[in-house]
Amino acid sequence: MCLRLQWKAIAFPSRHPMSQITPLFPSIVIPFMAIYAICYAMVNAVHSGRLTYVVGLRSLILLLAVSLWPVFMIGAPAWAMPTAVFPASVNTMSTVGTTPVLMAQSTVVPITSAADAVAVFNAAQQLYIQGSTLSPEQVNRLATVLNRNPNVFVVVMEYSADVVADDVTLSRGIANSAAFESVVHPITGERQGVLFMVYFDSDQGRMIFMRSEALPDRLGVGEQHFADASGNPRTLLNLFRHAVQQEGKDLPGALEVVINRINGTIQQQIEASVGKAQQTIEEAATALAGFPSALQQFRSRFTVGGALGNPDITVWAAQLQQARAA
Repeated sequence: MCLRLQWKAIAFPSRHPMSQITPLFPSIVIPFMAIYAICYAMVNAVHSGRLTYVVGLRSLILLLAVSLWPVFMIGAPAWAMPTAVFPASVNTMSTVGTTPVLMAQSTVVPITSAADAVAVFNAAQQLYIQGSTLSPEQVNRLATVLNRNPNVFVVVMEYSADVVADDVTLSRGIANSAAFESVVHPITGERQGVLFMVYFDSDQGRMIFMRSEALPDRLGVGEQHFADASGNPRTLLNLFRHAVQQEGKDLPGALEVVINRINGTIQQQIEASVGKAQQTIEEAATALAGFPSALQQFRSRFTVGGALGNPDITVWAAQLQQARAA
């Protein structure tokens, strides 16, 4: 299921232009202030009748001021020197305060095509990326989300010349693989794999597809609730669109919203089912505990032999124990 969609690119403001001009002030203003003071002194000297003295020293003072210019420049503190502003280097390391934090690119599988993604896919690797459409920070956030949701896989394609063919390759090649089918819920044993395929650009524009297994489908958070066969959005895709268009989220943020809905629903439904099962087991245990007394009353009123009059309670107790263990 898919939909052509444009998500918002967030542009961060550059440094204020004055931040590049400010360092020039100390190196320019200080020498000019010195010259201004000298000229001011000469004017006062003229008015006080010491013109001859000033004229005689003017050349020497100006020469001294010019010669001191390099001193002002060399002696200026580092923050006062004009500096070029370069973009931050893009690498696999980031810093929070003074503590280095390893970016999640080490968990990313680089791919060159849809077929390459199918060839290298395995259940232990959740994120497959072609190109550099996501920043290291975005990759880190997306990988963190996936680490919390081990049943979810994402393939990001920078460009597809034939998105229909690539979708068939990915959705069938990965979703029908033994590795994808091996992703099961630890309690129910049902298959619960979820696959998102994102195309930042293609012959049909930006696209996003979803495939899912039996458990999310059964609980109403599978591919049938993402989009219909014509690409019209349903509940999950509407969540994605709202996160992008109304909340201003990027791809990792919007996918996180959808993933939380899927796995949150699965967890809630499973916990409810387990709670009901446990309640039934406890009710059965209570009934079994009171059964010997009830059986004795039954025997006192009716003369019944065979299995009805002498049921094997030990078998029931063993079955109850197995149910508790499950």
